[in-house]
Amino acid sequence: MTFISSLLSGVGLKIAGVAAAIIAVLAVLSGAKSAGRKAERVDAMRRSLKSVEVRNEVEREVQRIGGDDARQRLLDRWSRD
Repeated sequence: MTFISSLLSGVGLKIAGVAAAIIAVLAVLSGAKSAGRKAERVDAMRRSLKSVEVRNEVEREVQRIGGDDARQRLLDRWSRD
């Protein structure tokens, strides 16, 4: 009986070691995936901020010019072919 219990304890330790290694690898992969999601979220926020800045710049330009001059300038500048 002692032989079987010593064999199982050795095998049990190896199985526990392999399981711990697998869990560690999964934790690292999960962290990398989370970091990628955060990076994409930051990129999306930067693109959104740039769009808002451009929109605000155009609105300020229109308000600064005022009236029909602004309308004509925008038509001249942003017309489609």
